[in-house]
Amino acid sequence: MTAGPAHLRWVDELPPPENGRARGRHDHDAIAAALRQKPGQWAMLPDAPGSLAGQIHYGSVIAYRPAGSYEAHIRQGNVYARYRGDNPQRDGH
Repeated sequence: MTAGPAHLRWVDELPPPENGRARGRHDHDAIAAALRQKPGQWAMLPDAPGSLAGQIHYGSVIAYRPAGSYEAHIRQGNVYARYRGDNPQRDGH
């Protein structure tokens, strides 16, 4: 029997959730506010899960509403986002 792929790391127990809670560690209000400060400019969100790109892009998190006012994509395993504002332009993909 093989141990599995080399990149797997086996653990006996899960570590405790960060900050004592299981929710994500991103301050969505702060991220949205920072993006609004520089409309149209892309920002890389370090350590963000890929699912955050969809949450931002589709406005499924309240901080990124109305849907379409923010844009997010995954490039080379990193999440990039920008505030598009009231007059979005579709460049920079």
